[in-house]
Amino acid sequence: MNTKEDSFSKDEGARPSSLLAVYKLSSPDIHYDLQLARGIAIVNARVRAELGSLPPEELPVAVKRKPNLPTVAGARGDAAPNSGVNDLSPGDSDNLIYYHPQRAENMELQSLAMVAAVGAAAWVSGPTYGSGRDSTLSAVPTAVAPHVPDNFMLYSSTPLGEGNSCLVGSVADEDGMYARPFVYITKTKDRKVHWAKYLSMSEDDYEGRATHCVGYGDQIYVLLQVDTQPARSLSQTLLSVVKLRLADGLVEKETDVLVPDTHANYSAWVKRRDGSFRRANDELIVAGQYRYMNTDDELPFSVAVKP
Repeated sequence: MNTKEDSFSKDEGARPSSLLAVYKLSSPDIHYDLQLARGIAIVNARVRAELGSLPPEELPVAVKRKPNLPTVAGARGDAAPNSGVNDLSPGDSDNLIYYHPQRAENMELQSLAMVAAVGAAAWVSGPTYGSGRDSTLSAVPTAVAPHVPDNFMLYSSTPLGEGNSCLVGSVADEDGMYARPFVYITKTKDRKVHWAKYLSMSEDDYEGRATHCVGYGDQIYVLLQVDTQPARSLSQTLLSVVKLRLADGLVEKETDVLVPDTHANYSAWVKRRDGSFRRANDELIVAGQYRYMNTDDELPFSVAVKP
């Protein structure tokens, strides 16, 4: 292919040589060669400025050596092969590291069995939730926290009586994403945190927040609003009520809040206003808005939930 045949083609929108990079022009491109040589010169100049010039003789060849690894520790009583035990004095034998292949393998199997047993016990003893979604918990901290994280975002604060207050919101990462619902109880007089904890979500959910809190006797009820997707246009906001023990924050139950008389997938939410989440007799009243996923029309709803 010569220079004339490599002219720009309006139909292809490029030169043939750019479309067939494996072929070279019969005539050299002087400007490209100069540009390439200039780039290499700049790179070499930077390397010399940072690392210095190359030595006049050839570069030294690094000698490959076999690493002198320590003998694997095992049960005392059987020495490793060629360890020279018989050549040691009685005083030196106290510092010798012994190795027994069969005992080492047994120790590894015992360690694996112990890890599996601990994981199975943690899974069996975990709380069971009455959620219609996948109840597999995500890997978020669920233990009682001694303090409130600095990046906690408050949604609402509710007095509970007897000098207690319930504060709910969310805690996100350093980028402000993947928020997790968070709740804590304080004493009104000294603002001291009585207990604080994350509320678990399903692994299928993207992020969530605790938005409302109601106290009744020895329990508190927290409303969760969870988003299923990062894209707002595709995400569903699902509602649930978590029942916790006021004394220590132990989760006793979780109940989904379903909008009645719906015929398709929807997204529901509850705003921060009086009466949107309250207790009436032995039920919880949840009032908010919802919309179907294929429309932008917002519709009101109100539903009673048995806690």
